[in-house]
Amino acid sequence: GLIGTVVLSRILHPRKLSGPDIKFVRRAVCLKQKDFAKKIEMSVEHLSRCENDVHVLPPSSEKLLRIFSFKTTLKLPHMKPSPVREK
Repeated sequence: GLIGTVVLSRILHPRKLSGPDIKFVRRAVCLKQKDFAKKIEMSVEHLSRCENDVHVLPPSSEKLLRIFSFKTTLKLPHMKPSPVREK
């Protein structure tokens, strides 16, 4: 659906992820902060600070976030690609 498309378009865009972007992506893949932090190898506290724009997400963590979110978004059952219509 729409949420999956928005997530994919944001994580594939090269612009640095802002705090609200990070929070949106995390919620879109249906994970709590502690689970998401574990997936991208950072502490819950640091993730929280990044989501609130107190800290900047380190480049290595941002790369993991983008890869994990991309793979997860494609696997979610409600985010299946729509069938191609033939003319």
